[in-house]
Amino acid sequence: MPTMKANPFNLKCEHLSNPLGVGTPHPRLSWEIESDGQDLLQAAYQIQVWEDKVQGEPLWDSGKIESSCQHEVAYSGSALKIRTGYLWRIKVWLNDGTESDWSEVSSFETGFFSMSDWAATWIVYAGWGGTVKYGKETVNLLRNEFEVKDVANLKKARAFVASTAGAFANDTLRMNLYEFRLNGDKVGTDLYNPGQISEVKKRALYRTYDVHALLREGTNALGLIFASEKVSIELMLEYEDGRVEFVHKGNGWKRIPTGGPYIELWNRDLWEYGGKGETYDAREEITGWDLPGFDDAAWGSIPSNACSPWILEPQMQSVEIYDVIKAQKITKLADNRYVVDFGRCMNGHVAIKAVGPRGTKIDMSFAEALKPDGSIDPSSTYSWQGSISVMRNVYIKRGDGLEEYAPHFANFGFRYVEITGWHGDLSLEDLQANAVCSAVGRESAFDCSDPRVVELQLLSERTFLSNLMSVPTDCASRERMGWPGDASCVSTAECAMFDMRHLYEGWLDQLVDEQNPDGCLPYCVPAAHVLGGIELGWGASYLTVAWDAFTAYGDQVFLTRYYDTFRRWTDFVISLQEADGLTRGQNRFGDWLTKDEIDPVLHENFYGYHSADLVAKMAAALGNESDASKYRSHANQLRDTINARFLHDGVYGYGTQSENVHALAFGIAPENLRDTLITKLCQQLEEDLSVRTGILGTQLLMRLLADEGRNDVAWKLAMSDKPWTWRYWIVQHGATTAMEAWTDMPLRQNSMNKTWNHPALAGGIAEWLYRELAGIKPLTPGYETVCIAPYMPDGVEHASAKIQTPFGLVTSAWKSHGAAYELEVKIPVGIKAEVHLPAGSVHKVGSGKYTFSGELN
Repeated sequence: MPTMKANPFNLKCEHLSNPLGVGTPHPRLSWEIESDGQDLLQAAYQIQVWEDKVQGEPLWDSGKIESSCQHEVAYSGSALKIRTGYLWRIKVWLNDGTESDWSEVSSFETGFFSMSDWAATWIVYAGWGGTVKYGKETVNLLRNEFEVKDVANLKKARAFVASTAGAFANDTLRMNLYEFRLNGDKVGTDLYNPGQISEVKKRALYRTYDVHALLREGTNALGLIFASEKVSIELMLEYEDGRVEFVHKGNGWKRIPTGGPYIELWNRDLWEYGGKGETYDAREEITGWDLPGFDDAAWGSIPSNACSPWILEPQMQSVEIYDVIKAQKITKLADNRYVVDFGRCMNGHVAIKAVGPRGTKIDMSFAEALKPDGSIDPSSTYSWQGSISVMRNVYIKRGDGLEEYAPHFANFGFRYVEITGWHGDLSLEDLQANAVCSAVGRESAFDCSDPRVVELQLLSERTFLSNLMSVPTDCASRERMGWPGDASCVSTAECAMFDMRHLYEGWLDQLVDEQNPDGCLPYCVPAAHVLGGIELGWGASYLTVAWDAFTAYGDQVFLTRYYDTFRRWTDFVISLQEADGLTRGQNRFGDWLTKDEIDPVLHENFYGYHSADLVAKMAAALGNESDASKYRSHANQLRDTINARFLHDGVYGYGTQSENVHALAFGIAPENLRDTLITKLCQQLEEDLSVRTGILGTQLLMRLLADEGRNDVAWKLAMSDKPWTWRYWIVQHGATTAMEAWTDMPLRQNSMNKTWNHPALAGGIAEWLYRELAGIKPLTPGYETVCIAPYMPDGVEHASAKIQTPFGLVTSAWKSHGAAYELEVKIPVGIKAEVHLPAGSVHKVGSGKYTFSGELN
């Protein structure tokens, strides 16, 4: 007889709670299950969906479906309508016979399913429309008015704002492109819209805003500040009596003939990316321009003949403030300059409160490091165009008392800010730093009794968050680009720590747009028109990210949506092979910043193998046995060719750490050689206590050591503070985020100007902390089967982690007392676990809370 209570909760649609603007007619539904029992799995579920309110016959009643699936269940009822609200609930049955009550009702609202659904006018960026006062391109300002005659009976109001890529292509790719305003207020907390999107396929993304609370009876005013190539806005008003009104499908917009207060957003003379600077002259503000009743007679009308973009999709995730950081220290230098230290590197901006006479120019320059004299070191944020930093924020005061300001279109990679022009004495209370990133969620967590370990985890987390800016970027200061090599180094760790699904899907959609007709993948996305070419390691890295996401979330969209893209890439790589079965000349970056020179032909063929191997795995997961066999055969042939050509005297290529690690981690090394190679590798690591691999090899190295049962060596590397280690950054440089390069010198002396906030090299250590020290890793996609096998080093009293899986939080927490230990494990309904204890025993358990204890080896 069933005795346990079951409660379905945390209902999500398209990975979000109660989302607005869903852009698919078959949204994915997910849920978790609470129960006080053990060894429980879902045996069946029933979903009901209504339009608008739960009454009468549902639009979709799935009936009782026997399935253990709790996530990514596609809506399969009657056709959904655009711009419509829906409610849904779920009931589940467990494997012990328990039947739950109906869950609490959740909701989702649709937006638009295709470009043909969008009817509003598209408005094209038009420079300033008049004489350029300051000689720099900047934003357009738009306004429009409309009437609301029965606001008391308004049921809901939605604004849909759509935007293409920037007006100046790559220049405006990495900056916020618009701010939407209504009746004088900024709408939403978004800071970076629409994010980095390719212009190749003329894609537009739309955001959906709930604007009900901002509307007033009578005349209302819409305002838009933008630098997009094209924008469009539609407003929908729905009343209690069922009436629906649409505002501004057609004309009526007017454009400012001058630039307003945003006098400079980027400098095209340097061909420098936007988003790194903003000059705001408050004296040029146009009072009331976004309020009803403003006199816009001098403003120009908007042509109505702009063509539509080709693709329209929802932007379900934006960049927002995730942490507010107080200034830690202010140093006053000569010439009335101040240097403010916020205590750690970040991606974000500084908000100020200032007084002073009209025209006071507050000039803020940003850096990640200091010079010996205490001034900021601009080389830490140099542009890739040359020895110059353009990270600068200028505010010019109106002069009417206390003024508050934060930039609207720029963000900066920084720890330090140098300020000139401050009126009076600058105090810690006059400013704060707002750290920003894409809204990826932070339900997972890690803790440890050893402060050195906590420092490593914080260093990794801060770096990852600094570089999740609509795409996975390489650094917060210099390039801010979607380099796949960097992304693949951290994707396993980031999937454990955050919810990466929306960000990765959006990024890989851009990859589909920019794939060449021959199948070649650009080695940076988006930006194919700027950076093109062939790089086998970077091309294979897109596949790695998609496979890691599938493994973490169990979402087959990462395979089905992108499989053809990856298959065409792999066919292209195979087509490059010469008569001897190897490719040559397709290796631009190698194992970036490795300590030793590696054979470039060997390295690129490692990744030719990796592409074929991953496509074979993807095909098998999709049930495509024909393709799986085909690409497995290609991979095996290339493996044999690599071994015949590059394996000499028991080592690969030039015998470097990176080459041998790649051969072992990818499964290329013959079985009869693996033990010898592993033994030599561990001997070298224990002698040096430092890493010789680059960004690709380092993540593989830490995983390889764990898989081969050598976490003792991995722990020694994690705790070492010798050059070419993570803790060396912290101990020798005071680093608070990961650096781009393994280095034994201050970065300002490094002629390559490596950055101080670069995630790639942190991926291996962050993954190891969650998967090995805390001991949580998936055995099957989506953590449906999970391994709990913590490594408990001497001298560490406790470590714990919780990882948000599609089924709920998995927790592993251990304590050690001398030779004894205690391990507490929590497994949500739907997951089976294998718990590996230090003495070697394995316990297979289902959902529930378990405590294990015993003696350490």
